[in-house]
Amino acid sequence: MPRAKLSDEELQRLYPKAPPPPTERERVTAALENARLGLVEAKRKLADAEREHRFHLMQGVDDMTKKHNGWVAGNRPVIDRLTWESREAEWLVTDLQERLKAIP
Repeated sequence: MPRAKLSDEELQRLYPKAPPPPTERERVTAALENARLGLVEAKRKLADAEREHRFHLMQGVDDMTKKHNGWVAGNRPVIDRLTWESREAEWLVTDLQERLKAIP
């Protein structure tokens, strides 16, 4: 039994064409949105770590005889790392904003 021929409209409905690839502007805009979300998350983590650090200092955990002093001393590198990650996220956002401005 021969196959029925489909019209162009039916073929298009059954097998739609793939969407065109995103433009440079769309890609940079999406990357910028993701970078901004990453920046917000990095700043939130940093604020949480600093708040916890201050809480433990107010509790007197910085006393050398206290059991938790190692934790407080060990928290400083965590805060330094989170500060660095926050700065990197800011730089990424700035770079992407400049790149977006340069796209015609």
